[in-house]
Amino acid sequence: MRLATEKEKFTHLGPPGTATNLSRAKPVMALRMSWKLNYTVKSFDCHKILVPHIESIYAELSKLDPMLIRKSGVEIWGGCYNLRPIRGTESRDRPPFSTHSWGAAIDVDPVRNGLYIKAPRANLSNPDFQEIHLIWARHGFLNMGHVIGRDYMHYEASYECISEPSKFI
Repeated sequence: MRLATEKEKFTHLGPPGTATNLSRAKPVMALRMSWKLNYTVKSFDCHKILVPHIESIYAELSKLDPMLIRKSGVEIWGGCYNLRPIRGTESRDRPPFSTHSWGAAIDVDPVRNGLYIKAPRANLSNPDFQEIHLIWARHGFLNMGHVIGRDYMHYEASYECISEPSKFI
């Protein structure tokens, strides 16, 4: 699997921020808000073609050992849809859109897996959490920590997932 280019995202997902391309994912497991851990997220906006994938991911994750879920922080919600440029490119005349702008990326446990946190400090870089990464991968999502060596919080729909979504259901 590979990351999609911005052109490929426009082709397969449409223009970023298009309300008719968004739909609500309703994960079966409770997701705790990273900025207010005693509050839970019961649904969130994402790209409509990814709803079944995301719901399946969380259904599989919910079957894992609760202690593993808690230790990994995969139940700590960091966000999905957010119309914005890629971090660090804001000063450009026409910055590239973040994959979050299409609702095709999800962040988990941003405090322990932030944008610039590399292995081994990033919590999700721990080999004990390999099964979690495999679940996401089976549904066509890449973990950015495995792609660029940092930003372990970020799971992004791959080119293969957005171009052939039925392949991962």
